[in-house]
Amino acid sequence: MKRKAALFTSDRNNVLLSQNFAGIRCNELLDPEFLLLYLESPVAQFYFDTHTTGTTIMTLSMKSLKDLPLPLLSLEEQRKVVETYKTEQNKINEELKRLETRQKDLKFEVYKAMGINKAFTILELLRIP
Repeated sequence: MKRKAALFTSDRNNVLLSQNFAGIRCNELLDPEFLLLYLESPVAQFYFDTHTTGTTIMTLSMKSLKDLPLPLLSLEEQRKVVETYKTEQNKINEELKRLETRQKDLKFEVYKAMGINKAFTILELLRIP
């Protein structure tokens, strides 16, 4: 079972956290985006799997969460890891968009070769990321 992690970046002070969530505030030694990437990693997920208790409702104690081992990297190294990941992820996303567009074009070419391209209109829906 994969646990979800999210980065909350609001400056609001009047936000309450549900009992189903654990809030972690990073100090000056830990980059929040680095922590998020680590929490999504197979190592952290395995830790959660082995430290989760319960049969019907699975829970991870705050003590277990506090005892989660973290990689010891300098803040500069953490930020470099995050930046490298973001850069590569953006490249991958752009390539995926390019491939999706090519796939649509290819299908339309096939429909044109079949002679059915005049039987329908393709509408592009606005996608909100």
